[in-house]
Amino acid sequence: MVQHVFVSTNPPYVPTRLRFEPNGPELDVTGLIDTGFEGFVSLPPLRLPEEVQPVQSRYLQMADGTVTQVDIYRASAQLIGLEPVLPVSITVGSREVLIGLAFTNNFRVTFDHGREVMVEP
Repeated sequence: MVQHVFVSTNPPYVPTRLRFEPNGPELDVTGLIDTGFEGFVSLPPLRLPEEVQPVQSRYLQMADGTVTQVDIYRASAQLIGLEPVLPVSITVGSREVLIGLAFTNNFRVTFDHGREVMVEP
């Protein structure tokens, strides 16, 4: 059932469904909403099926100042239980699952002082 509002009681983490394109795996992850990350979604290194290939690689500066090369994949993503499903780029190479501004800017996101995060389409 599709909800009109998602409320996480584990802020700032939200459950997110990712599907690598064109025919890659679907993953359900719990990601940290990171307002300092300008991309869509970033994942720790993972093993993907051979047919799922990156569309590009680039160098990124991480929050701790280190620079690392990461692979970028095409995918779709949605907050579990909410519409819409959005086309995204997934960066693989972070230390944890990050949900960035390019994704969250498609929603109204309200943080309530560490108690909850509310997301509305």
